[in-house]
Amino acid sequence: MDYGLKEDQQMIREAADVFADEQIKPQGEAIEYDTSRLAYLVRAAGKLGFLGMCLPEDIGGIGADTVSFALAVEAFSKADASFGSYLIIHNALIGEALMHADQREVVAPWLEDLTTGDVQGAFAGISHTGDKITVSQDGTDCRVQGRHKMVTGAGVSQFLLVQARSATSDTPACALLLMPKETSGLEIGEIQKTLGLRGAACAPVVFDNLLLPQTQMISATDQAAEIVQEMETFAGIGVAAQALGLAEASCEAAKEYAGMRQQFGEPIRRFQAIAFMLAEMQTAIEAARHMTYNAAWLRDQGKDSCIASAQARLYAVGMVKQVTNTALQIHGGYGYIREYPVERYFRDARMLGIIDGPTDVQKRIIAGDFIED
Repeated sequence: MDYGLKEDQQMIREAADVFADEQIKPQGEAIEYDTSRLAYLVRAAGKLGFLGMCLPEDIGGIGADTVSFALAVEAFSKADASFGSYLIIHNALIGEALMHADQREVVAPWLEDLTTGDVQGAFAGISHTGDKITVSQDGTDCRVQGRHKMVTGAGVSQFLLVQARSATSDTPACALLLMPKETSGLEIGEIQKTLGLRGAACAPVVFDNLLLPQTQMISATDQAAEIVQEMETFAGIGVAAQALGLAEASCEAAKEYAGMRQQFGEPIRRFQAIAFMLAEMQTAIEAARHMTYNAAWLRDQGKDSCIASAQARLYAVGMVKQVTNTALQIHGGYGYIREYPVERYFRDARMLGIIDGPTDVQKRIIAGDFIED
């Protein structure tokens, strides 16, 4: 791929860096304990075009490419990893699904409000923990039943995009359903007190004999399955960029501390053991950067990026856990104190690969050809 950024990509990266430093980073720690602060930040990001950046201009987006999306997620996640989740939700998941929906007249109002940040959405996909969401025909309506233990962003969302499986033979095998928060039978629980990524406002969702008009089934059958696959590929690039940004923040914090901390009259960064730790962190970050940008570039070229996305996500999620662990180790006992940001970085890294689905899913995608042979 060509690593030289185009002018529009460079402008988006610079705008994302400024917004991250001036708006997100000062609120990072506070968001952990007060998710109400998210509303302002999400709207502010929407006004700058980040929430619908990959959508065409004629439906409210700015027509940015996947590389630009990855750059923005990376910048936002470097300031606060949980906020990077909202770019992924709005662009790679909900935005991608609504853009290809059958029921254009149903999704149009939601698209407009979604891109401006006036509303927030969440995606309840197929759970890998045994939870099931099923849909069946009930006259002219759809009946939805099931639950999802942890939906990212559900705690602050105004609507849900739901992936459901057929409960009967007369219902599409895979369907995407759009439902406002006020829908009767939809119960969104309290925001979970998670270990990390607390600003992602994860909450359980229950569908108790929920009835929806048929028009709210925005995609079904083969088309829905294809859309979901593309959503997962797109989101995988986003999660890799999210891990990349978090790792960069951790590495910079470790470098700063190692330059400040004195031992035997000199900074500990001059000791070979610490210097080697920092070298390994930086090398792992650069490897993840290449894999993430490459997957994004492949998608922009119209090439199959499914495996590249899975590889980038698998590697980056593992990498950020190691990098944050090393950063905490360099800080020593201070790494466990909230006064230092690596304490939060360490917890946030552990949540990646859990709330966004287990890494075994990526391994299954990558190993698909071997297993089938």
